[in-house]
Amino acid sequence: MSGLTPFIHPALMTATLALGLFLLVIGLRIRKQRRQGPGPGTARLAAMHMRLGRWFIGFLAGGYIMGLTGMWFSLREPIFETGHSYFGTLTLILFM
Repeated sequence: MSGLTPFIHPALMTATLALGLFLLVIGLRIRKQRRQGPGPGTARLAAMHMRLGRWFIGFLAGGYIMGLTGMWFSLREPIFETGHSYFGTLTLILFM
């Protein structure tokens, strides 16, 4: 492997984790606003939360597939030989 190829998967997953933390903050804000009473801001945040949540799941699945293909094709190692593969699979299953 050469160039920037080895850094694509970690960069994508770092951005995905940042998006997930942002979605967590939005979700907690929605929960707080719903306790105070419904309003137009709550509906707007909920719509954004759902829209970005779909992107989050897509990026998570894409990063998972990139990680597996990187292990197999680039590193020439067995796919499920490391704990990282198992934890990645568990994470994807729990989020789906």
